[in-house]
Amino acid sequence: MLAKHNALRQQLGLGSLKMNSTLSKVAQNQAAYNASIGTISHADARGGQVWDRATAAGYMWTHIGENLADVSHLDKVFDLWVASPGHYRNMTDPSFKEIGIGKVTQGTHEFWCVVFATPQ
Repeated sequence: MLAKHNALRQQLGLGSLKMNSTLSKVAQNQAAYNASIGTISHADARGGQVWDRATAAGYMWTHIGENLADVSHLDKVFDLWVASPGHYRNMTDPSFKEIGIGKVTQGTHEFWCVVFATPQ
């Protein structure tokens, strides 16, 4: 997933995203939550959004975004996000410098969460 994002950004002349372990934990937790409820939600169990979860995890950010999916193949997820204006905007936002990736497989479903951020 990181390689796909960076290949797209390179094609557009944008800087590469760096993997961040804190953002990956935030993403993994949201993917696990979505798997537990069987659907996609940007809100967590307490109603918090990605900015709340990242801040609670100790990540200091100035700009943050999140892409979610319930699609069972990496290429399909990526292609769907590229075709969606809001998701694509996150993927190609030049201000984002770091990324966290989470995935949980439940049966035939893969719940994905990608968090994009600009650190302080």
